[in-house]
Amino acid sequence: MVTDCNYIRWDHPALRNGFMEITHEDYSNSIIAFKRWNNEGDVVLVIINAGDNNFTNYSYGLNTKQSGRWQQIFCSQDGEYGGWEGAGNAFYEPYTQFDNCIYINIPKWSVLFFKLL
Repeated sequence: MVTDCNYIRWDHPALRNGFMEITHEDYSNSIIAFKRWNNEGDVVLVIINAGDNNFTNYSYGLNTKQSGRWQQIFCSQDGEYGGWEGAGNAFYEPYTQFDNCIYINIPKWSVLFFKLL
């Protein structure tokens, strides 16, 4: 997992420098998200679920404060890291909706990264 996270960090310069904005705070579910971006167009959304709730069926609306289509590039609860298959959003690329949210799966006790396509 650490190796994969290091590759993601080097593949996305916005994670090493640039700007940061908290886009979503949900204290009742222990979820927070922040966006990192740079002037070259690299945008990465980091989502942290520090709670016991497992959101499935693309039911969780997460504010991105950014229009566009998103692709998951990391989920800490994927099967290869000791979690379960289907935990995240593989093969699903949500668009930001009219309410500035993407509707995604968020596994319990997880960290997810999405990139803006």
